[in-house]
Amino acid sequence: MKRFSLLLFVVLSCVLLASCGFSSLPPIPTATPVPEITTAPTPSPVPVTVPAGLENRVIIRIQDTELVANDPVNDAIPILSFRYQLPHVSINHNEEAAEMINATLQELNNQYIAPDGSVDVTMDKYNEMLSLANDSFDEENPQEEFKFSRKAEILRADDNIICIQFTNTTFQLGNESTEEEVHYFDASTGLELSEELVTDDAYPKADRDEKGTVSVVDAVDDQYELVDLVELNEEGDDYMLVCDGVIYDLYIGDDWYCNVLNNNAVQIKADLKENGTGLFVSYISGGDQYSYLIVKDEDSGKASLVDTEEALG
Repeated sequence: MKRFSLLLFVVLSCVLLASCGFSSLPPIPTATPVPEITTAPTPSPVPVTVPAGLENRVIIRIQDTELVANDPVNDAIPILSFRYQLPHVSINHNEEAAEMINATLQELNNQYIAPDGSVDVTMDKYNEMLSLANDSFDEENPQEEFKFSRKAEILRADDNIICIQFTNTTFQLGNESTEEEVHYFDASTGLELSEELVTDDAYPKADRDEKGTVSVVDAVDDQYELVDLVELNEEGDDYMLVCDGVIYDLYIGDDWYCNVLNNNAVQIKADLKENGTGLFVSYISGGDQYSYLIVKDEDSGKASLVDTEEALG
């Protein structure tokens, strides 16, 4: 009985202590959840699909060479100026065809200026005109009466056909004549084709309705895919011509051509100070022709595109 009374006393004591002591403690605060820090995703540019027939990018560099011959008596007075352009073709994913096209272009060029030491080659145009200029030279009345120019122009370049036109202008003894010759090449095989074979059914043209814009930025930005380097001056500054969207038939200067750009860029190394009017750029977008000059601001040193009509007044 004593044990039961003692046990009851202990239990009652604990109940009293709990009701008195713990009732004065403040409630445990509820933990506020910490919000998770997230970074908003950077929106990706909407991809632009290049039209069928333009998947293989074609880049053509045009080598421009000018020769000047002096008189046969004193070697001091120019009697012949001879300028010719030789295109060099690159085809993305098909260099074998490009090599065959370049070999044919070199053979054509040999008719106008043959390489030194060549054999079994009839007299080329340069030596033919030089011989006439020497025979016609009048020491008492010296004049530069012989000129020749062979200019190359890209008429078409896609996955089906590469078409290059040469315009030959000859001036001799006061008479000027112009001759045009067009050469067609199968872009998949590199074989030269006759004009009769190049029909729209056999070699359909690619649609070129997409639009794009072009801008120029200083230095090189790694976020853009570079398709080529156009080096005009070894000691020049670096620029980037950036394309957003799709553009066609891009010319940089007179000696660099690309048939299509699709959200990528071209690196340019040039000294814009050497050319007082800037570097010429032209392209087609949405069926319209655009022509600009890349100019460098004298105060800020920044390069920008200026419409040719605005720049030239």
